[in-house]
This record gives sequence, C-alpha cells and structure tokens, in this order.
Amino acid sequence: MRRVSPLVASLIGGLFIALNGWAQEEIPELAIEVEVEAVKERPAKVEVVETEEMEETVTPQGVVADSLNKLPAVETYYGCLMNSPRVSLRGSFWKWTQVLVEGTPVNLIGACTLNRIPQTAISEVEVIPGAAPPKYPGNTISGIINMRIKTGDEFKGSILKASVGNYGLQGLEATVGGGDERSNFFLAFSRSKWTGWMPHSITNLQDFAGKFVLKPDDRSRLTITILHLSGHKQGFKALGPNPKAKWNFEWHNLSRPAASILYERALSPNSDILIRFSPSALRFTAQFEKWFNMEANPGETADVRRMWTKMRYLAMRTEIMGNLRVGKGRILTYGLFHQRDIMKRTKPAEMPREGAWFSRSMDWFGAFFQQTWAVGEGRTATLGLRWDDIRPGRGALSPFLSLSARPDPNTSWRLQVARNRRFPNLDELYGVGIFHGNPNLKPEKAWVYEIDFERLFPDRRARLSFSLFRSEIRDTIGIDPTNTYRNIGKARIQGVEAEWRQALRNGHFWVNYAFIDAKDLTKGRPLVTDYRTSPSKHMLKAGLTLRGRRGETVGLEVLFFSKKYTDVDAPTVEKYVVDGVVREVTVPPTIPSFPLVNLRLAKSLDPQTSLEISVENLFDKEYSQILFYPRAGRWFKLTLSRRF
Repeated sequence: MRRVSPLVASLIGGLFIALNGWAQEEIPELAIEVEVEAVKERPAKVEVVETEEMEETVTPQGVVADSLNKLPAVETYYGCLMNSPRVSLRGSFWKWTQVLVEGTPVNLIGACTLNRIPQTAISEVEVIPGAAPPKYPGNTISGIINMRIKTGDEFKGSILKASVGNYGLQGLEATVGGGDERSNFFLAFSRSKWTGWMPHSITNLQDFAGKFVLKPDDRSRLTITILHLSGHKQGFKALGPNPKAKWNFEWHNLSRPAASILYERALSPNSDILIRFSPSALRFTAQFEKWFNMEANPGETADVRRMWTKMRYLAMRTEIMGNLRVGKGRILTYGLFHQRDIMKRTKPAEMPREGAWFSRSMDWFGAFFQQTWAVGEGRTATLGLRWDDIRPGRGALSPFLSLSARPDPNTSWRLQVARNRRFPNLDELYGVGIFHGNPNLKPEKAWVYEIDFERLFPDRRARLSFSLFRSEIRDTIGIDPTNTYRNIGKARIQGVEAEWRQALRNGHFWVNYAFIDAKDLTKGRPLVTDYRTSPSKHMLKAGLTLRGRRGETVGLEVLFFSKKYTDVDAPTVEKYVVDGVVREVTVPPTIPSFPLVNLRLAKSLDPQTSLEISVENLFDKEYSQILFYPRAGRWFKLTLSRRF
C-alpha cells in the first residue's frame, strides 16, 4: 500500500544510496536506538507507491509512470515527439523532475522515453513532490522520483506474465529472485510491443534489471544494480503545429545501459560511510521529418525531408557519503560527488547523408551537509546546505530547513523552506541543430515553501493528509528571438492538495484533490510548461478496491482533470503541413477538461495462477492532455500470471 508519512529522514542505519542519499536497508550495528522518536522522521514529504498498489493500477503499457497518476497533484501525460509518458509533479515542467533508479540517473538527456523501467522489477517508488533535502540529487526544480529494485531475499521464486490487448498490445514479463539477507539476487525482464492508436506510433522495447547483494560480514555490504533498455520507438505526428516544423520522430538501435556499484561500511556504532560508482550510457539513431519552406503559402506543396542523427552519451558519477551521530538525538550527513558527461553526436542531415560528428563534455562537482536534531519533545529540525558547480556553466548554493512536530501520536505537522535547482544540459550549453548554446547559462532555481499536515484515525483505519505549497522559479531557460538559449523567465506555482485513505474490511478506498495555480510571471498569463500546454488547475481522483473470498478482485479508478490553457489567448490560425500540403490550422486557447474511468477485474485460478482484465478509459472518452496529441480510446488488456 502507498504510505505518506510526516516523515523525516531516517539517518539511523545510515545507509543511503549514493548519488542522492536514498535510505537503504540498515546495517545491524547502525540500528542505534533513538531516544527521541521524532529523529526517525523524514524532513520532506515522501509519497511511496509499493508493489501491491502498482499491481492494482490499470496500466496497459506496464510502466511505472502510469502508477503515479493516482497521486495528489500528479499527472502522467502522453504526447510529445516520442509519445512517451511524462510525469508532472504539482503542475511543473517534466524536465524539472529528477528521475532515478536506485539513486542512479537513467535519463541523461531529458528524453521521456528513457524513464522507462519494467514495473515488475520495482519494489517501491518514492516521490518527493516539493523541497529536496541537500542529500538528494542536485538537479531538480519540482521534485524527485526514485525507483527501487526488488531484492531476492524479499521476492523469492519466479513469476511469468503474458499480456495481450487492443492497439496491437503484446507483453511478456519474467522475474526470478533468491537468496537470503547475506547474499541474494533479483532479475527482471520485460518485453513490450504495440502499434498504438495513431499512425507511426510503434513501440517495441525490451527492459532488463538486475540486483545483486552480498554481505561479507555484519559491518559491510556490496550492492550491484544493472539496468538496460533497448529497442525501437516511434512518435506520431501532432494534428497541428506542436511543434510546427518537426514530426514523425523515431529511435532505432536504442541502447541505455546503466549500473550502480555501491559499497557500504559501518565504521563504528555511531558512523558509517558509503562509496558508489555509477556509470551509464546511451546510444541511438534518431530519424524525423523536417519542414523547410515554412514561408510557403497555404495550398502550396511543403518541402519536407527525412533527417537523421546519431547519438552517443556517457556519464560517470562517483560519490562518497557518510553519516555520523554527533550527540544524543543528533545526526550529521555529509557527502562529496563528481560526475563527468561526454556526448558525441552527428549534426542533423538529410538521409542518407551522414552529418559531421562533434563532441561535448561537462563536469559536475558537489558537496553537502545536513544535520537533524531534536529540539524538544516530539519536535525535530533539519538544516542543510548544498553546493553544486557545473563546468561550463555556473554553480548554485542551496539551503534547506525543515521543522516538524508531533503533538500527539496521531497528528503531525511539517514546515519546509528550500531552494531547488536544475542545471542546463549539454544541448543548452553548446547548442543543437538550429538552436545556439550558451555556456554562461545560470541554473534554473526555485524557492520552495511547503506546510504538511497528517492525521491518523486508528479506529477507522484511515488517514487524512493535507499540503500547502508554493514555488517561486526564476532564471528559467528558453529560446530568444536569435534561437539562443537564455535565462529569460520567471514563474510561480502554488496550490493545495488533500487526500483521504481508508482501509475497508475487504479492500480500501482513496480520494484526493489538488488545486494548482501556475503562472508565467514574465508574460502575465497561465504557465505553459510543455508543448504549448499548461497544467490542469483542478485534479480530482478516487479509487476503490474490493476483494472477494474466492480470490476475486475488483478495482475502479475515476480521474478528473480540468481544462488546460495553451500559449494563445484567442483562436489563432497558424500554418502546418497536412498530407504534404501547407494548410491553415486553428490553435485553440484551451483544451477541454476530461474524466477517465478505469476498471480492473482479477481472479486467482489457483494459488499460483491468476487472470486479470483491465480497461483504461472504460467509456471510450475522446480527450487530449497535450495540444494536438489525442490520447487512446478504450484500451483492453488481458494478463495471465503464473508463480513458480
């Protein structure tokens, strides 16, 4: 089940995945008894989606991003050039969110396709939707998503799943795990293929994830995680100018290997240290169509050519981090890291001619400290500071403060103030295609303010949570009239989210609501975060799961998203290519609101075998989440699972 605690970073155990300091299983020697219970809480709000809830979610494509769509103020939307899932936290631009697997960045170039991980490999997903403590990654404006791979001692045996559905859906998933606490392994493989609901939208991807844990003694542990994504992916052409001059993208020969080698050691009963090395790479060949004679008049033939480019990318990250108990109820966490990125790619060229190769690189250095201590009975404070420096580019200093209180065992409050940041990528620093780079770009920065409240109702087996948040963002990176990347924007995102969750005798129920006010302060209008589209201002979601006595399960989800604004204030006529001819297309100022109803029916045929039917968009609603990118209609999926 997903849990949201008023939480505060348990540094006890002191084992945090390097790269961002995500807490891992505790080494016994470091499980020091804490006199002040509040020290065990985390300094930031964390939403946790565990295996059980992911399995209950209607996800025809079997990706983790769809499981997050039920969280308050979160929208997983499809569209963009590659038609891949993008996760927006609290109305923010999806690039402002850091996506990690076991603390390792898997999305080196900010392409949503690369966030894909086989859902059957994940034990839980941790989502920090707001202020990021210093020990977490240094490249986020709006939050962090960290996926943890299962371990063989907790998920033993093997599972085989086969799925079929409309839109040409075919899926195969297999997992195997074994071992004990001292030595275990877990492997997962996933194959997904579908033709999609629009022309030119084939997906044919293979995912692999592996995790190996070895504890040579009671004071140390070695964890090796391996990930690999490969295959072929297409994105369909938008129905209107979004973007205006490029479409029908596809990636061939995609390969994204990544690994994490983590060594943890207890130095004493009061301190520990970890060292982590995380190499990751990416290569693919991209093809797309580009419109050249954009000055042509409506009715004239468009000059559209097939272009292509090759990409090679390598990132190597090393981190050292430690935890030290400096007194009663006080824990100090500190760390250093370095990351080097190297990119090689060809300039886009008309097929079959290959463009010239060029190479770019950057170095990223960082250091942080974070101290948590008790300031009274049931009260905790966390103070931290992080420094990041990127070359070429500029650095950023990021303070963090969190105050939490627990007036009684069932009530908790938390106040957070922090500065988040996102650093420019290599394309923004050096340029790509027709866009000119700018090595003097400042990092995008956001002051984040948040108040969280949680109340437990043990007699009802229920929980109420409430959050009030505000982000003041400046130095946003955009394109100026000369096609050069500049720090040109300011924005403000504020809102409120609330959720009620209740366990029932034979299931559970949840409902949440979010209000998001996102404004572009530079233009004085609703903030358009991605592909000419703003976030929804209102989100209302509810779900019910009921289990029968004979292995039956019924799940129902209802999701409502209010209308969205585009980047025009009135219907605007723009030129676009339709069937090879220049046409006039009207860009609307808004995208209509839409409700979605999803249904899941499951039945245990025997203790090892189960059958499941899921339907996304049960009532076949026509809708779009992004301007000119229609979403799928009614989507059936039939899955047979067998445990061995």
